[in-house]
Amino acid sequence: MNVAISVTALSVSIVTVVFVIWSWRAVNRPFVIARVVTAKSGNMATALNLLIENTGKRPARNITFTCTASKLEDAMSPMCRNAFADDVHKVFDSGTTIPILDSGTSTSCAFGMFSIQGDSTWVTDAQLPVLIKYQGLGRRRFSQEITLILRDDQSFTGESWAHNG
Repeated sequence: MNVAISVTALSVSIVTVVFVIWSWRAVNRPFVIARVVTAKSGNMATALNLLIENTGKRPARNITFTCTASKLEDAMSPMCRNAFADDVHKVFDSGTTIPILDSGTSTSCAFGMFSIQGDSTWVTDAQLPVLIKYQGLGRRRFSQEITLILRDDQSFTGESWAHNG
C-alpha cells in the first residue's frame, strides 16, 4: 500500500514539474505580431505603415516576413506605381530581416497608401496572409500566420471622416 501511494505521489510530482516547465516556456517567449496602421490621412490620400510589435516577454531576433507572390499581387491595386510597389516588396524580400526586437518594443516601415487620384498601392479592404518567422535568443524558432487587413485603422469599418493623424 505504501509503495502504491509513493508511486502515485511521484507520478503526480513528475507531471506537475513537466507542466510547470511547459507553461514557463509557453509564456516566457517572444511573440511578434504585425498590423497595418494609418501613418497620415487626409482628404486625398491615406498613407499606411506596417507596425511590427514584440508583445512577448523575451527579445525576438531575425524576424522575417513572407507572402506568396499571387496573394500579394491580388491585394495590390492594378494602378499601383512602381515606387510604392517596390517599397512593399522590400518587406517580403528574403534579405529583409529585423535583427532584434526587444520585449515590449515595436518598429515600422512605410507600407503603401490609398489615394482617390488612382495611384493607390492596395485594393481597399484586401486581406493579405503573411507568415512571420523569428527566433528567441536561444535556439527556439517560431512562426505564425497573420492576416493583414489593408484599410485605414482609424475606423474598424474602414469608413471615417477625413482626419489628420
